[in-house]
Amino acid sequence: LDNMKCLSSISTDDAIALEQFRETYNARCPSDMPKNDEELLIPTWYPNYKDLPSCGWRPLDDLTLYRFLCADRNKNGKFQQDISLDRLLQTINYRREQKADEILEAILLKEQQQSDALLVKLLPNLEKYKRVRIRVFTGRDYSNQPVLFERLGEFISLGNYSQFTIEEWVKYYVWDLERHFVEMRKCAAD
Repeated sequence: LDNMKCLSSISTDDAIALEQFRETYNARCPSDMPKNDEELLIPTWYPNYKDLPSCGWRPLDDLTLYRFLCADRNKNGKFQQDISLDRLLQTINYRREQKADEILEAILLKEQQQSDALLVKLLPNLEKYKRVRIRVFTGRDYSNQPVLFERLGEFISLGNYSQFTIEEWVKYYVWDLERHFVEMRKCAAD
């Protein structure tokens, strides 16, 4: 992941804070993370969920760390690193609980036309969800960004929200998010 262009214009104070935040986050690397496998310690958009430790910790690139750090900047411009770290660890825990990395792998396997068995196992009612969720990915705009139309009014007025429990909606929404993150990454790479 090449984030140097994005981070080349940050201030010296921000760069120092980012370095401290990276060290604090990396110090949280769990003991069950295989440290002898260098490849597992390289940040990637598509981690193999089977290689992640039980807590879901994974190596993160500087841009991701900086985004979490900036999300908790106070009114005086100072970073609140403890709050940022807590937010980041909660996000990782949420991804683990919702099996987001497994869903991502299933999406990638299906895209590569290898298999959709994992997707069917994780999301058995995906076809039904696609029918009732009025959301259409239409392609890309003139600047190559993904375009998505969502018709919430129609979705609610038709009563489609009652087709699944809240827990099921969350699970399928995670699939939606991961699928769109894949599309955004493709656009960024083009």
